[in-house]
Amino acid sequence: MRCENGTRWSSSYLMLESFYKAYEKDAFSRDNPCQVSKNKILSYLKVLHPMYSISLMSQRTDWHIGDVIPSLIVLINGSDESSETGERKKLVKELKKELINRFNLS
Repeated sequence: MRCENGTRWSSSYLMLESFYKAYEKDAFSRDNPCQVSKNKILSYLKVLHPMYSISLMSQRTDWHIGDVIPSLIVLINGSDESSETGERKKLVKELKKELINRFNLS
């Protein structure tokens, strides 16, 4: 089974990663500041990284349905929104909800 819509997760992750790399290269100045802090970008990257990794793996030709279920279980059970706060907590909660709905795991 191949996942044909991996770009949805990948695009968000890669966009945030690009902004983080721009911060690392001091691409933003006082005259041209980034509207989102480097710490907030890093925080989102940490939340999205597991989904991005699974998205990449699911695009491989040797990826099978037997790989999908354990990966989803790890994603859902490994994301503990109780340890998060604010927008990051909301992101973790929404990701879990969407995965459960998408794969009918309720």
